[in-house]
Amino acid sequence: MWNLFKQVFNVEQDEDFRSFAPATAKQLEEFLLGGDRPNHNYPQWDMSGAPTSPWNEAIVDILTDRLITELEKIKPPPFPKKTRMYWEVAIHEKFCHIKREWAQAQPHITDTGQIEHADEIEERRIKYTNRRLKRTRVQEQRVRVVLGSLPNEGQLITPEEIRTMPNHCPGGGRDEEGCGRR
Repeated sequence: MWNLFKQVFNVEQDEDFRSFAPATAKQLEEFLLGGDRPNHNYPQWDMSGAPTSPWNEAIVDILTDRLITELEKIKPPPFPKKTRMYWEVAIHEKFCHIKREWAQAQPHITDTGQIEHADEIEERRIKYTNRRLKRTRVQEQRVRVVLGSLPNEGQLITPEEIRTMPNHCPGGGRDEEGCGRR
């Protein structure tokens, strides 16, 4: 699916959507009044609207049709056939991620009532990314600790068994017994 987004929107990664030009208010208004549908060759998301807005639904239809057409050309198929609904949900989820990226890159109003400058936007983005990466590292470490202390890999383990393991730290911190909290 990522190749579809690369091909249609001419982007290399999700962060490239930060400077994406969304549909204009005029386009959205005309569409709602029965005017032109989104451009099939250059679809523009409605970044201010809901993922299920009529305009964004039309974009999802365009992308789903295109994706299914491309997948049908691949012989043999790379994976079992998926339903149209499956691809629509996947595209919706991708749009939600892209919309978050785009929204994070938009100027905010500062505490003093001024619009952020480009360097302030980038600083805010870096802080956000660092917080997200830290949460991911913490979660991965927790998984490694639990998996490393499993008696037999692959077996399910109960919360009570986790609490009685030597590496388990109640509350996630260390204490005097070497469990981390001080």
